Amino acid sequence: MTAIENAFGRFAFSSTPSIFQTALATTAICTGLLGTIGAALAQDLPTGGSVAAGDVSIGQSGADMTVRQGSDRAIVNWAGFSIGSGNSVTFIQPGSTSAILNRVTGDTPSSIAGSLNANGRVYLINPNGIAITPSGTVKAGGGFVASSLDIGDEDFLDGNLTFRGNGASAPVRNDGVISIGRGGYAALIGGTVANSGLVAVPLGRAGLASGEQVTLDLSGDGFLQVAVPTAAGAEGDGALIENSGKISAEGGTVVMSAATAREAARKAVNLSGVVEARSVSGRNGRIVIGGGAGGSVSVSGRVSTASVSRAALDLSTDAVPAPKPTGGAIEITGRAIALSGAELDASGAGGGGSIRVGGGFQGTGDLLHAETTTVDAATVIRADATDDGAGGTIVLWSDDLTRFCGLISARGAGVGGGGDAEVSGKAVLAYDGFADLGSHQGSFGTLLLDPYNVTISASGSHNSSGTTPTGEDSVITVATLETALSGANVEISTGGAGSPGGQAGDITVADAVSWSSDSKLTLTAAGDIAINADLTATGQNAGLVLTPGGDYSIGENASVTLSGTNASLEIAGASYTLIHSQVDLEAINSLGLSGNYALAGDLDLSGKVYADSVIGTRVNQFYVNPFTGIFAGLGHVIENLTIDVTGSGNGRGGLFGHADGAVLRDVGLEGGSVRGHHYVGMLAGWVEGGSRIFNTHATGDVTSLTNEAGGLIGYSKESTISNSYSTGNVNGDGSVGGLIGYSKESTISNAHATGNVNGDSLVGGLIGDTYESTISNAHATGNVNGDSLVGGLIGDTYKSTISNAYATGNVNGDTNVGGLVGWNLGSVIDASKATGNVNGDTNVGGLVGWNEGSVIDASKATGRVTGRKKVGGLVGVNTEYAGAISQITRSTFDSQSTGQSSAIGDNKSAGTVDIVDLAAAAPAAPDRPQVPPGQPSPGQLADGAGAGPGSGQSPGTVLPAEDGTRSASGDSGLVLTDPLLSTPVCSVGTVSVPCGSGQENGDRS
Repeated sequence: MTAIENAFGRFAFSSTPSIFQTALATTAICTGLLGTIGAALAQDLPTGGSVAAGDVSIGQSGADMTVRQGSDRAIVNWAGFSIGSGNSVTFIQPGSTSAILNRVTGDTPSSIAGSLNANGRVYLINPNGIAITPSGTVKAGGGFVASSLDIGDEDFLDGNLTFRGNGASAPVRNDGVISIGRGGYAALIGGTVANSGLVAVPLGRAGLASGEQVTLDLSGDGFLQVAVPTAAGAEGDGALIENSGKISAEGGTVVMSAATAREAARKAVNLSGVVEARSVSGRNGRIVIGGGAGGSVSVSGRVSTASVSRAALDLSTDAVPAPKPTGGAIEITGRAIALSGAELDASGAGGGGSIRVGGGFQGTGDLLHAETTTVDAATVIRADATDDGAGGTIVLWSDDLTRFCGLISARGAGVGGGGDAEVSGKAVLAYDGFADLGSHQGSFGTLLLDPYNVTISASGSHNSSGTTPTGEDSVITVATLETALSGANVEISTGGAGSPGGQAGDITVADAVSWSSDSKLTLTAAGDIAINADLTATGQNAGLVLTPGGDYSIGENASVTLSGTNASLEIAGASYTLIHSQVDLEAINSLGLSGNYALAGDLDLSGKVYADSVIGTRVNQFYVNPFTGIFAGLGHVIENLTIDVTGSGNGRGGLFGHADGAVLRDVGLEGGSVRGHHYVGMLAGWVEGGSRIFNTHATGDVTSLTNEAGGLIGYSKESTISNSYSTGNVNGDGSVGGLIGYSKESTISNAHATGNVNGDSLVGGLIGDTYESTISNAHATGNVNGDSLVGGLIGDTYKSTISNAYATGNVNGDTNVGGLVGWNLGSVIDASKATGNVNGDTNVGGLVGWNEGSVIDASKATGRVTGRKKVGGLVGVNTEYAGAISQITRSTFDSQSTGQSSAIGDNKSAGTVDIVDLAAAAPAAPDRPQVPPGQPSPGQLADGAGAGPGSGQSPGTVLPAEDGTRSASGDSGLVLTDPLLSTPVCSVGTVSVPCGSGQENGDRS
């Protein structure tokens, strides 16, 4: 390797063997070999100058060369252009905007170890590379460009400043000092570019560009546009652009841009030095650092657009004083961005500026998105207002993973509020840092954390390893969130469509979070918000905002507490009035029955007996003005509510007398009792008009002197009740239920009641009476006592559907008594069961007392059944209704536990009956013969379970079916197949066994 090659090291190379093949050496190497460079080049001043365009004269006096330019534009081609230490070249030009292009046509790189001076703009083009050594200085009044990319003569003369390389352009490096006059520009353009020296352009523009096509925009605000990446491997072990020195453009713009391709990842920018474009009065600084679509950007130095006073610059004294400057703008983009021990500062005396790393706010705008953005604990990012005004805006974004462990500060000053910051990973966010968005006198700013699914947990993985996501949900630790809330409003926001893993963009609070500051927590989800642990804010002005794309839920034993006097709550864009006391609760009647209200904490109403409903103004004995708004309990309970309206004979008694189109949710009523004349429930006496009641419960006892009494709701019409329960005892006359007295055209799901229920008629453990309603995933466990139409779950059903339901309590009545339903009229019972004992006189069944024109499928009864007439282990009476026959399919009863040999006490329906006796399907005795497949079964079908003596129907004939199962044909249409077994069932007398197996036929339900 030659001495020149040693001098330029890995930053000098060309496409020919005689030109450098590796990159420019470090500053230390360059410094140690200055003498070698000069000797090797044997060139103290430029040689072989030939004027190609314009009016130019060249003169030399000893160590000094003077180039006089008489035209506004000029071009000189040189055999070589270097300036040795102690030598100088001075360009004398018509004015500061005059430009001269100096192109080297020889095969040696340029070395500037001496001085280059100009009052205008100087362009130095050398395809072999350019180096300004530590002793070299460039001073130009208008501008200086050093480029290893060439530019056409006509383009230059016409002001079209587009430079094009050869695909593997040589490096350009500055280790010296480049100083440009106010408002000028400086640009270093090459295959690779490095600066370890100083570049100073007050109120102007400075740029470092790596690429094979570069355009200078002197009239717009872009300044540098790069395209076409340079040859692979040009950067060696370093980066395409390296800055370990200082670049300063106070009141101006600095651009560092490398062209890279997304499909070819490479090290684009390494910034360990200082880049400043500090804002001055009337001139905000701007710094743009871009690694391209495939380039990584590493910043470990200082990047600042913070404002400075006028005194910091030598500005004209006659200028009119301007307002205090705000901070400028910083933008850092690339495929992978790493801030390690970096300082980014866009603070301003009159307000903070703007910092965007990896993308724009929530990934919007045209700023290139990073795939990963990592910020270590030693990094500080500031956009403070230092004297007056509001804090600035800070955004950290990536599409895959953002890992943040640093410090963000965007504080307000004076009465100015804190700024806003966003730290977001579109897929995964690992946030362990701190954001100070406070203000001495103003309001908090907002910290936005914006990945896809988020879990707030006391501990747990961030689902990432290094810069690689390893899972779906982002985890924000409780400690991190609580710390963030101490210094800023915090918003956690999730995306939805197009998320990795098909995530819905949910937010889950898995562990308790509390904060005492006046800050606001905002949870904004593309999907649902699940609050499964306590959220507690005790600050006097603290706030909570919930904005779910779907819905929000309060988990069991979880609550939201907002105890501050001036605390605030907003849900789905609507503001809520917080209820802190009994007085606040009672004030709903005067504040407005259509408003939005929420419990700020638990309430205890001990010591007062209400003579009427608490909420809802009385119109007359029968009617109460309805509540039509939203009441959100936020997981809290109202204790010891006691209401007694029996003396006045008034109806509609409960916490809410009447709710119409209302939402009542996430509230418990514990203790206390409600007594009324009719339509009585702990939560509400009457609900209708599409009201939604969910995640509610009541434990107090309810009594109605007449009808419609429910442990939770007295009467429900066209409403939805879900995830709710009652444990109190309920007493009344008609339509009495453990949860709801009477349900008309309503939907009840995921509900249960455990209290005992007593009444006369239409009495049920869950609901007394239903009309065209749907009940699913429901159960009742209390004992039920009545006279007629009495059921362990429901007393009477009409054109309703019951699915996945069960009752376990004992049921006692006179007529139409069932373990699940007393009277089942035109309804459907599916996948349901009753296990309690049933006792009555007439029409008594283990599952249903009277089944009329209804469907029972995949259901069973096992409790003891006793009665005098029409008593069945499953159904007391099975009959048709208005021409609709009853269907009982895939259902079972246990003749041993029920004490009834017949599944049906009185079968008057010609519908399908498919019932298996579980006791009869017990393991067969050893000497019991096995029925071979395809052979008729001997004996008769069980009396009361199909055709046979006493059934009123002709006996059926058992015939083999094509699939090997046994079918019993006859007037009853009975089909004997076991829905609980995967094998066919054959009849052997009154015993059912799997066809062809002889094995145990047990209960698999």
